[in-house]
Amino acid sequence: MQDRQHVLHIMEEYHRHGFQVALDDFGAGYSGLNLFAELTPDILKLDMDLTRNVHLRPIALAIVRSLVQLCSSFNVALVAEGVETIEEYATLRASGIKLMQGYLFAKPAFEELPSFSIPGDNQILASVSAIPSSAAAFVILSKSEMAA
Repeated sequence: MQDRQHVLHIMEEYHRHGFQVALDDFGAGYSGLNLFAELTPDILKLDMDLTRNVHLRPIALAIVRSLVQLCSSFNVALVAEGVETIEEYATLRASGIKLMQGYLFAKPAFEELPSFSIPGDNQILASVSAIPSSAAAFVILSKSEMAA
């Protein structure tokens, strides 16, 4: 990014108009910690290369857990992209991630956000329209949270 001040001004304008700003593909290329520190987005979307097979990669899992704590400290919503397997889902969920998207839940579709549950899990997946993306994103709520 060549003109960070310009981007910061754009983000301020978006916030002034009630929009939220997401930093996409975090962990890939230029979307790293310096950019996060400078921009402090409302939503941080983890790159799928970081979440892919996270249950088999201890260092990636440690990074994800650290990002959960970091985002929590600054009230930044954290979204795991590219979740494709039950094992990835379970590991990310156990790490504290509540927002996920990927083929495990649904293929990208226009104006379609299905609700469903994962077999053997006591969680309900409810669609969320507040996450800016062309793919479906989901918030994971327990049955007791849904009843409240």
